Amino acid sequence: MSPFTCTLAHWVGELGSFVPKGLFFAGPARRAKPDCTILAAPESRGARGEIKAVYFEEPCPFDHLEDTKRVADALTIPVAGGEQEYSDWRFRWMIANRGVDIVEPDLFYYGGLIRSIRVARMAEVAKMPVTVHISGGFGFVYMLHYASCLRNPARYQEYKLGTEKYGSWFDPPLRVKDGKITVPTGPGVGIKDLKGLLQGAVEVA
Repeated sequence: MSPFTCTLAHWVGELGSFVPKGLFFAGPARRAKPDCTILAAPESRGARGEIKAVYFEEPCPFDHLEDTKRVADALTIPVAGGEQEYSDWRFRWMIANRGVDIVEPDLFYYGGLIRSIRVARMAEVAKMPVTVHISGGFGFVYMLHYASCLRNPARYQEYKLGTEKYGSWFDPPLRVKDGKITVPTGPGVGIKDLKGLLQGAVEVA
């Protein structure tokens, strides 16, 4: 394991208590997906399965592929990786060598839907599931389009809210029910009235 990861592991004792407390306040229906550069040390409560996380995200610096594989091999909880990745070749290594359990490209950092779909197809050949990493804002809409066209989606996809602000822009409106969200059906990203949406907008030079 890298020195960087080991240094962060000193914080495990303190931070390992935050996730269970957060789940207590969120309720038993919530599923934890710690972003765990800090929480994935094998001795942590999360790694031992005590917080019932559905997967660990990026337990080591993103380009420390061998270190990440060592963590993935040591844990029973699935490890996801790829959120900061921008290299086709490193994704290929990650998939070919089972460096992670779940492949996780970011639609922005990695360069869009087409490149990310290529990664998903590589993962499909290896029978590995794919989840998507998003960076907030309108990204959840792109996540919906991406996840809906995959043949190997992971059980959970990242969602950072947004229907409250943007849901009514679509027809039918985007809604979350029973842990599922509707997918836009219109052309493009699915906005129903783009002209009306831009009405009154001022061009900024």
